[in-house]
Amino acid sequence: MFSIKNRKIIIVVIIAIIMALSVLYGIYPQTHSKTIYTSYYEYTVIISNVTNDFEILCPLPINGAGESYENLTQEIIVRNGPATLHTISTENGMALQISGKNQTLLEWKATINSGESGEGFWNLSMTEFASKWGYDGSAWVYSSLDGVFFKLFFNYTLSYEEDSVTYGHSFMYEGDGNLKMDWQQVPIKCSRVYT
Repeated sequence: MFSIKNRKIIIVVIIAIIMALSVLYGIYPQTHSKTIYTSYYEYTVIISNVTNDFEILCPLPINGAGESYENLTQEIIVRNGPATLHTISTENGMALQISGKNQTLLEWKATINSGESGEGFWNLSMTEFASKWGYDGSAWVYSSLDGVFFKLFFNYTLSYEEDSVTYGHSFMYEGDGNLKMDWQQVPIKCSRVYT
């Protein structure tokens, strides 16, 4: 018959075959690393060439469903000039309403854990980018005054890790122009970077 040593070898081989078949047919769980996403944002609005009270309605970051980040107006830092901020719905989409006087500089920088979904606020409202993913275009902007200079910068970076390797991509939107009183379209340039 089989010796004790041979029995042990046979038992080990049988266990190894059972485990291999279990993994192959999904009975024994395989270990996969989860993909975790982190979103980084930088959003800046500059309003200058103004000495009177003004109201500007401009694009703001939105997600794929057209929703804005709920804490945006609380987290924006007013670097220059008094300004009151609200998120409102307009005929051209969601807008950041800026009411102030004199030159104004607004900044928002944030890092948000997007979990396993990777959903972020990667787009700008009141633009044609929602359907074109990263092409130059234009954005709707409203001004209550003539001659106001408006500049917008938005950078969105999504970073994610799979199997201990970090990947990412960035979208950067920039636009500026001298505004007239009323709604108008301001040219926006968009660039993409993959890492």
